Amino acid sequence: IKKECGMMKKLILPNKLEKFDNYKLCKSAKNGKIAKITDYAMLNGGFFCFEDETQNIGKYFINDFYHGKDYAPYIVCYIDEFGHKVSGEYTHDVGIRPAMKFSTFYEENPDLKFSRITSELSEVYYGSYLQDSVEKELQAKLTNAITIDSLILKESEKKQIQDILKVDNIIETKDFYEKNETKYHEFTPLKLKVYEYQGRKFAKVKANTYLPDDVSFLLSNGEFYKNNDEVWIEEKPLKWLIDEKQDIMLCKNIIQAGVRFDDSITTYRPDFHYTEMNQYLNKYMSKEIFNSKKELVKKKGLS
Repeated sequence: IKKECGMMKKLILPNKLEKFDNYKLCKSAKNGKIAKITDYAMLNGGFFCFEDETQNIGKYFINDFYHGKDYAPYIVCYIDEFGHKVSGEYTHDVGIRPAMKFSTFYEENPDLKFSRITSELSEVYYGSYLQDSVEKELQAKLTNAITIDSLILKESEKKQIQDILKVDNIIETKDFYEKNETKYHEFTPLKLKVYEYQGRKFAKVKANTYLPDDVSFLLSNGEFYKNNDEVWIEEKPLKWLIDEKQDIMLCKNIIQAGVRFDDSITTYRPDFHYTEMNQYLNKYMSKEIFNSKKELVKKKGLS
């Protein structure tokens, strides 16, 4: 990724996470630094836990570097599945939990309404992104709808087949997502087509997890898959956690993976601006989240 694309809504990585400690993500993860990973990010190579209580808890990069000794290189840091900040030479399965400066974002969205969840934190839905796998029955319907649409038949004949299989028309939109064609290496965009079906949007993603190909894994739809299986993933609104004092707006979940932080995890110049991760966030991910054609979802403020 060679050149950064200027976006009004600039994505960053979090580096201030102290106040999020009080946010209860789930019963087993009382530390707000711990984050769940979406199905889409899992399929693209992000780490996820298998244990029942911490199932699908992942790791994510932060904008921080560890410096051990004078003249030694800086090493990129990330938050692990236990909520600890760590640094290490193996970061292949670390995912992305994007953030924004809240003050800049609020200037562009002065009418934004958000819900209070603690005395210091709020939340809001804004933008959308591929996230969850759909249930088994809908997986089959989407696949059948695509197959029928590709057949060279009269419209009346297609309609007859649709009625038999109980599926509706599917529409290929102009939207698309770009994942890394070869996970953990230099970013090479692989386009995923987005389809609309019954007013909802989906994309088909081939599983390429961090696991060996013969190991099964469970997605949020309750189904087990293996690498190379194709899974329909739904585009959904993104939830953000807001801390006005820290001036950060943090995505609740880890939403992408398979993208390396930079060509090396060590550097003598710890400047996030020049990393491949920064280029990816603002050339690709930002466009996908904040596509102007997507409907903005806002939550009404709570007292």
